[in-house]
Amino acid sequence: MSVTEIQKDLAYLAHLNFSDVDGVFGPRTSYGVRDFQDRMGLEKDGVAGPQTQGELMRCVGIIQSKLGVNDDGYVGQETIDATHEYQKKHRILQSGRADRLTLLEMKIHLGGLFIGVFWLSPANTLPE
Repeated sequence: MSVTEIQKDLAYLAHLNFSDVDGVFGPRTSYGVRDFQDRMGLEKDGVAGPQTQGELMRCVGIIQSKLGVNDDGYVGQETIDATHEYQKKHRILQSGRADRLTLLEMKIHLGGLFIGVFWLSPANTLPE
């Protein structure tokens, strides 16, 4: 993945702002990578190595599949537009990002977050 692709995936998953996508792997990108790594239970080193990149693409692909778009793990305008439409349809903040509210509405769980009385492991899908 290129730096820009990494940044787009991080921004889409709410670990970076879309305005930070500039193709430069600087401090903001490193922080976004560390935040993502922490959420996913990966080694938190701020380096977007093969394991981190694979996990980014896997997470984005899961969401893309749910949206019915090409599930290649790369965030493009099609993914952002489909997310925006999903958010609009479900009456949640229309950011075009796969933020926590959107993922909860989609019944997709990425990372080890505590929700209600359930502890969910990475990439579990919540029951319908």
